[in-house]
Amino acid sequence: MPVVDKSSICVVEVDSMNRIHYEEADMLNELDELMQAHEAGNTSDDALDAKLDEFLQHMTAHFRGEEVQMQAINFPPYPIHKSEHDAQIALANEKIDAWKQSRELEPLAAYLRIELPQWLDQHIATMDKVTARFFAMNGKEVSLDL
Repeated sequence: MPVVDKSSICVVEVDSMNRIHYEEADMLNELDELMQAHEAGNTSDDALDAKLDEFLQHMTAHFRGEEVQMQAINFPPYPIHKSEHDAQIALANEKIDAWKQSRELEPLAAYLRIELPQWLDQHIATMDKVTARFFAMNGKEVSLDL
């Protein structure tokens, strides 16, 4: 069973945002599979590290793409939305760095399997839904800067 069921992700009014959300769901599910393989002794720390780095880069670019568009149209709640992004990027960095230093999988797994999916679900259904509505009213799309 996947960590993130893509059919349960709140659909927003901007197609590019939905695509980005689905990409991150796929990446979280791939990370879960890698963590399961790691727990079974069937993959290396390096393989997991590479996927974590890829995911963090994607999430950072995702958030930055939204932020650039929010600034471009003077989205009033931009500071609040950006602060949520900043806090989540900081937390992701903290969890990934802790894993790379300690090689204790349990705290990382709890973050990637429970905490982050719950946060993303809430964030998409609230912040992103309102932001996407504002983008749609202003003819904006969001792109990743990878």
